[in-house]
Amino acid sequence: MSTRTAVNKAKPTDGGPRPIFCYGTLMHPLIYLKVVGKSEMPKREAAILKRFRRRKVLHQAYPAIASGDADDQVEGYLVHVQAEDIALLDLFESDDYERITVTVHLCSSTESDASQETDVYVWRKSKSRLSENEDWSYEKFVETKLKEWTRDIDCFPHHPEEQP
Repeated sequence: MSTRTAVNKAKPTDGGPRPIFCYGTLMHPLIYLKVVGKSEMPKREAAILKRFRRRKVLHQAYPAIASGDADDQVEGYLVHVQAEDIALLDLFESDDYERITVTVHLCSSTESDASQETDVYVWRKSKSRLSENEDWSYEKFVETKLKEWTRDIDCFPHHPEEQP
């Protein structure tokens, strides 16, 4: 049985992995740590991804992003990942997403135009599976779904028999 991991279309790097821009469930430290199997959150910074739009995936508690208009933007966190975390994040995101390289704008910088190259998981399935009129809300997720998502259950629902 093949593994259904995210499709990697990110640009290669010379050294370690590029940071990952997290804009959905992985923004919450408990979920991120559960996915990568660690106890300490890596360095992260608030960031904005421009020209993308975050939408609710129909009948799911998680979002997806897709390209948007010039005035669209997605808030999230730039997470400085470890090399061994990438395969687990790809597995968690599944083949519904592809990992691509983008540039985000850093919120914490004193420079008004500070940016950072990063990888992000972008929706690659049919856009008909995304809500046309409902943006995904992190606050609503935390309020209504976080407890369910942080119980001691499998965080790789797509193929539990293939966990690393």
